[in-house]
Amino acid sequence: MSASSELATRGRKKKSSSTELPFTSKPPQEVERQRVLDAAERTFAGCGYADTRMEQIAASARVSLRSVYAVAKGKAELFRIVQEVRGRELLSRIEEALADEARSPSGMLMEYIALVATFMMDHRDFLRIQLRDGHTWGMDDGRHVLSEAAEIGDELLERLLRRGIKTGCFHQEDPRTMVASLRSLEQIQLASWVSGRSRSSKRAVTETIQRQAKRLFCRAEPGS
Repeated sequence: MSASSELATRGRKKKSSSTELPFTSKPPQEVERQRVLDAAERTFAGCGYADTRMEQIAASARVSLRSVYAVAKGKAELFRIVQEVRGRELLSRIEEALADEARSPSGMLMEYIALVATFMMDHRDFLRIQLRDGHTWGMDDGRHVLSEAAEIGDELLERLLRRGIKTGCFHQEDPRTMVASLRSLEQIQLASWVSGRSRSSKRAVTETIQRQAKRLFCRAEPGS
């Protein structure tokens, strides 16, 4: 084969391979669904659940009302989907962070706190949704229903706390009460940050929660 023929063959192969990548782009339906979920999260965060209308979400997403109803049958279902999708995203990170049980429970707790606080501050609208209804995170008052992902996340945290109690890293307290206490600490600091009352950086907010949790849960190290 001549050099010119070989170059032409290579060119055809290169051109063919550059167009055969259908898996790199999302289907139009999936792109539109994501736009609806993003718009729903923004609208629920800004208006609250009670004052949000499906028409507002459609306008924010720049799609038809029919497209919004293709994602969910109504506002309640759409709200649940938004909570579950973002909750599963956070849960996958928590599961990865807590997978290695050979590590120190106290170190894993500090990593867990940093992960959750940073995620919430990076997803401000999701955080505002959690704060809007006036529910106290550390209390089960029967009005607030945790998403499945949130329930699993709490179970993973409780398991970590039980292991820390057993190994002597944490004080001998009820792990469920400890989970509620941490949730309350998170809510106070994150609410202050997202409202603008606190001008602290994300890192400073995270370190404050870690410091308060360490004081509440962790036994003093020998010689400290």
